[in-house]
Amino acid sequence: MKNKINNIEELIIAAKAGNKTAEAKFFSKLTVRFSALVKRELQGNPILIKRVNTEEKSLEVCQNAIAEVKRLYPLSSTKWSLRRAVNVLHNIVDDFITNSLTDFAKNGDAEAENLLFIIIRKKLMERIAIKGWGASQYEREN
Repeated sequence: MKNKINNIEELIIAAKAGNKTAEAKFFSKLTVRFSALVKRELQGNPILIKRVNTEEKSLEVCQNAIAEVKRLYPLSSTKWSLRRAVNVLHNIVDDFITNSLTDFAKNGDAEAENLLFIIIRKKLMERIAIKGWGASQYEREN
């Protein structure tokens, strides 16, 4: 296991130094890892399982995420980090799911509409918790 970690670290170091082969190999490994995450997210949605080829779409969404990571945070940049890459991945997966459910809801699918509102509510509640909007200034101070 330690050898694999060193191998990834060595790939990152080499890629940051400008080695294009190391960069391609690193992003190939990252794509494999991201694909599994995306597939799990898509298969966890009952509506998408019925209507979308999750195998095919997970690869497409993953490739979009990798392209966006490369665009926003190139490995040669000081801004690059795996945490940022994972955040980009989650944002793109969330966008795909939300956009798909929106399309289904526009076509009159009540189940998709309900799930879409559940997702939106959950995101809003997370945002409220992060920003502390749920409590007044007085309640937060005491």
